[in-house]
Amino acid sequence: MAMSREERNARLRERYRVNPEKVLARVKRWNDSHIEERRAIGRRHYYKDRENILKLSSEWSKANREKRREAAKKYYQKNREQRIAKSIESHRRNREAINLKTREWREKSPKLKQWQEKNREKTRAQRKERWVKYGETFKEFQNLYGTRSPRRVAIYRKWDAAGELCYICGFHVELDEIHIDHVFPVAKGGTNDIGNLMPAHKLCNIRKKDRLDYPIVRPDLIAATAHIQAIPRNLAAQVRSEWESRKLRRAK
Repeated sequence: MAMSREERNARLRERYRVNPEKVLARVKRWNDSHIEERRAIGRRHYYKDRENILKLSSEWSKANREKRREAAKKYYQKNREQRIAKSIESHRRNREAINLKTREWREKSPKLKQWQEKNREKTRAQRKERWVKYGETFKEFQNLYGTRSPRRVAIYRKWDAAGELCYICGFHVELDEIHIDHVFPVAKGGTNDIGNLMPAHKLCNIRKKDRLDYPIVRPDLIAATAHIQAIPRNLAAQVRSEWESRKLRRAK
């Protein structure tokens, strides 16, 4: 005679009570050898009762905010390098779509507009600060030589000497997407000397912030470009001609 579901569950609970380690080891072996089957079962269970599962998940998250944040923090710390690499690669593949979505969100976001209306002076100051810091990168490269700071010229020379790579993630960075990153953060005592500045992606620069433990994929580029210094303004014309010659060689 077949056992009922309640009898089977009672027997399993008794086995676990008597020898939990043996039961857990057996379950782990089965899980490790049936990964795809487990995923298929999970998908069937999810789509069978999707609305109820989402509702219960939302209720649990609201009732356990601190526990959820702590779990997310532990997961991120455990898989930080993989998540960062995956995020950077995803952003590189979907850059235009992400930028479009961000612009649409900014245009439609009522909270952002309300904050900007209440803090107009602060918003203007932030925009001016961003333009002073990054605005030059969106102009033609040859026009920047001789008309902007010698330090900016040195940054582009570092970008050229580094093989046009972001030193943080190691991937190619376009000329008009360069952000200047402080290798040793200013908040931690770093300086604005050219030796402490490196070209990087905007996303990499934002993610790194002022962290000293952030994983750097190409630390060798820092040493490889250490000899480059800010040039005097009277040499700007020479640098511009060098860049124009380089463009012509590329065009051929």
